[in-house]
Order: sequence, then structure tokens, then C-alpha cells
Amino acid sequence: MKLEHFRYFLEIGRLHSISAAARSLHIRQTTLSAIVKGAEEELGYPIFRRTPAAWPPPCRVSSFWSWPGRST
Repeated sequence: MKLEHFRYFLEIGRLHSISAAARSLHIRQTTLSAIVKGAEEELGYPIFRRTPAAWPPPCRVSSFWSWPGRST
């Protein structure tokens, strides 16, 4: 996993949408989805819960999103 990918994950978490994050990051949604899938396979667990309306982080990583100094 590349360090740049963490920026992508933060943007998905901030926007709660992979489509919106892809637009904001100026990359294709399919590329961003592949990066997330690859990271999840590498880690062995999901980074985001997939719902039709949003991509909120699952409980396992939700504490990361609430670190001091992070605005959600």
C-alpha cells in the first residue's frame, strides 16, 4: 500500500462517498475502488462499509476517523 492511498481513504471517509472522493481527487472511481479493494485484501478486513447511500468506516477503523484534529 502506498502512502498516497491513505489520503484517498481519508477523502472517502470525509465525504462518505467513493464517487464524490474520486471526483475530489481527480481520479476514476474504478481506480479508487480497486485501490480500496487491494488495501482491504492486504489488511484482511474491510476499511469501509458499503451501503447504497454512503461508505462509512466500519467499527474496526472508526476510531481513526475520530482522532483529535480530524474534522468529519
